[in-house]
Amino acid sequence: MTIKKIILIFAFGVLSATSFAQINFFGTDDDAQTKDFYKRSMRYTATAVCNFPKFNIGAAFLLHSQQDRISFYFDAKVNKRTYDIEGFEIDAEQNKLPITESVKYDYLLANIGIARGVTRNWIIYAAVGVVAQRTDLSNEIGSGRIFTIPRQGLQHNFGVGAFYVTDKKITIQLGMDLFDRSINTGIGYTW
Repeated sequence: MTIKKIILIFAFGVLSATSFAQINFFGTDDDAQTKDFYKRSMRYTATAVCNFPKFNIGAAFLLHSQQDRISFYFDAKVNKRTYDIEGFEIDAEQNKLPITESVKYDYLLANIGIARGVTRNWIIYAAVGVVAQRTDLSNEIGSGRIFTIPRQGLQHNFGVGAFYVTDKKITIQLGMDLFDRSINTGIGYTW
């Protein structure tokens, strides 16, 4: 079992356990967590997201459930910029010369997960998703140029992070995607 799968199972187990523990240990009249996010009667959170160093842009959404004391997380990011790939060119004497070419590289990352309000202002999340990458570049037969096209097609992703909701409902997001080892930052609003 890979490390990503173990982390995923652990994160979902912890978030699920805390959600059910809150329901089972506290009644609605004697809830010990007085500064509870879910008592603020907010239903939605939306943020504009950019991740670094890839500069993918997109949006993240949280749907809050006051009854289950859990939130559902969705995000999507795209990138249509160029990407430098490395390869080599074979010259007339059959020597391999290293080359780099900048190519158009389409990218889509989408995650779905669960989140939990741990205090009045902090929400943590864990998500799984897919990454689709595609380029029109191909290794042409007889051209003498051979490129390595990394991670073409569908891949899996795991993301974790946190939201901070201010008392004015401005929301700040900080997280990471393990697929491309990038940091997600976002700003938005909770209502």
